[in-house]
Amino acid sequence: MKSKTNAVVAIVILSLVAISLTICFSKMLKGDMNFDMFNFNSQMEKIDSIEKELDEVNEINLDILSTDVIIKEGDKISLEYFSNQENNGKIEYDNKVISLNETSADTRCIGICNVRRKIIVYLPKEYKGELIIEAKSGDIESLIDLEKAKISTMSGDLELNNVKNAQIKTMSGDVELGSSETTIINTMSGDVDVEEVTKSLEIKTSSGDITVNKISINESSSINTSSGDVVVHNNNSNCYVDTKTSSGDVKIKKSDRKSDIVLTIETSSGDIRVN
Repeated sequence: MKSKTNAVVAIVILSLVAISLTICFSKMLKGDMNFDMFNFNSQMEKIDSIEKELDEVNEINLDILSTDVIIKEGDKISLEYFSNQENNGKIEYDNKVISLNETSADTRCIGICNVRRKIIVYLPKEYKGELIIEAKSGDIESLIDLEKAKISTMSGDLELNNVKNAQIKTMSGDVELGSSETTIINTMSGDVDVEEVTKSLEIKTSSGDITVNKISINESSSINTSSGDVVVHNNNSNCYVDTKTSSGDVKIKKSDRKSDIVLTIETSSGDIRVN
């Protein structure tokens, strides 16, 4: 009886596998899927690029899937797009905006995939335009100072140098930011580390530690985490520090109750330190 049951189970499993393979190969014949199972060592190549003068660009807008982005210093504004795939997005230029939309890129495959993509953005020091990045997955790194950056990613780490006006949102990933005037960071899961804020900040994370090494704010600001520690190492602001924690220790070295500027720090579970 047991042997008969095992045989039936095996037949069912094999039937499901056969049906799945039939569907997959049918899609391949129609050109709807890529068979990339053995493409382990495929190298990325430059598939598109653009170069513009400083006065020709006011905005760079990247709507990408699973792609790493690195921003470097350059003499001109340029964007280089690397991939090991044939079907990808295309760089476009219109009305002083450089854009790249990857939503139509073909990322489907059978078996083990080795889809890799990378974008390198070169910007002169004098560039004062906006950088907008909306990504599904991928690490983003900036090695230069930026005037204004608006970055949203589902999964990936962000490591940014100084950004005058930073607006960052991520579902899962650590955020490292240098000096900033105005900082807005919202993350579901990940640690946040900011070097310095000189005007205002709004940082919120559901799960992760928040560290601000130096603040000199002149506007009311807030830091909030559901689960994680909050540490402000150097509070050079003349502000009132209003704290609240359900489970954790609080230590505040500097706080002015008479100040109109309020730094609100809340955590459901975690310690709060302001030095």
